Amino acid sequence: MDISYRFTFASGWQETLSVSIDSATALQSGLPEVDACPDWSRLDAAKCQHCTLDPETQTICPAAYSLLNVVSAFNDVDSHETVNLLVEMPDRTVFQKTSLQRALGSLVGLLLATSGCPHLGYFRPMARFHLP
Repeated sequence: MDISYRFTFASGWQETLSVSIDSATALQSGLPEVDACPDWSRLDAAKCQHCTLDPETQTICPAAYSLLNVVSAFNDVDSHETVNLLVEMPDRTVFQKTSLQRALGSLVGLLLATSGCPHLGYFRPMARFHLP
């Protein structure tokens, strides 16, 4: 299942982020090579107290990794900026004029739920019925 978020700003700048979810497991594809990830995404950088992952075998935090594209794409954009959001899913298309923070809130929720983080796995079944 592919879900595409297209952000269009008043300046004409567009950014599209896509999420591919395995329909059988409701998870995104696996983690990348460790060398390709910034230090803040490493599990030993700021491991959550309740995290059950072992830093010896899992070096990248799956929740942090799921946010890499969002952080790099919108790092220099004000969160209150107005954006036209177009979300395309297999069974529906949704359009809304909203603030970037509201648009990203929807995307980040989907990314975190499908990241593979054991603590956020509770939300994973809802990815199948995602409504931005």
